Amino acid sequence: RVGSAAASTAVQAMQNRVLMLPRSTSAAFSGIFATVASNTNTKCLYYSYGDNAAQNARIFAAAYLSKALSVNYGGSNTTMTMNLKDLAGIQADTNISEAILAQCETAGADCFPSIEGLPKVISNAQGGMYFDQVLNQIWFVNTIQRNVFNVLATTRTKIAQTDANLEIITKAIRQVCNQAVTNGYLAPGTWNSSDTFGNYEDFMRNIEEFGFYIYHMPVAEQSQTDRAARKAPVYQIAGKEAGAVHKANILIYIEA
Repeated sequence: RVGSAAASTAVQAMQNRVLMLPRSTSAAFSGIFATVASNTNTKCLYYSYGDNAAQNARIFAAAYLSKALSVNYGGSNTTMTMNLKDLAGIQADTNISEAILAQCETAGADCFPSIEGLPKVISNAQGGMYFDQVLNQIWFVNTIQRNVFNVLATTRTKIAQTDANLEIITKAIRQVCNQAVTNGYLAPGTWNSSDTFGNYEDFMRNIEEFGFYIYHMPVAEQSQTDRAARKAPVYQIAGKEAGAVHKANILIYIEA
């Protein structure tokens, strides 16, 4: 039997899998939640309501994951955040106090409290990432891999090692990037990191206009070893996440 910490580490190494880690006691905050805090592909969940809280926590995790995995990435504006979402058939965890809520935020654990009588998911960043970001990245990477594989597998003859023919692969990648913009995962914006690649002006312009940038080195600059091994030049993709709004600060000024 593999322990929770070991399972979390294994899933993190896979990168294209997720692990739900529901707990029903506050001991988890200083225990397993703290141990796996940096493992973004593990989602810590806290639910303590009911006579059989441990079982109810697992049911909560199943409902949570069902909602999170319901995104149709082939649609328009379909990506979502789990914050303030309803979960069918799950009662609010009325045991969650302000103190527990703060512990969930610190640990990056999502929970399901009652907000003035409304049961809603409170989504927190774990390891610097929200769970929707993790799922979106898995979809993005997997879909690019499938698209490129399909191009290589369905080409009747071959894709020659020329810049002109490599555009076929670039087109397959661009198709996924465009869909990521359509479904709301990526969006045009300003690149804030100092890390760039390819042509700097092209990089910045593409991020600002399209939300992504695709680059590969010219075939002429590729090593002879890679050419002999029939490898394409390394493709590099930069994408600007659209993000999401979870809260707002409101200032009200009233004059008599």
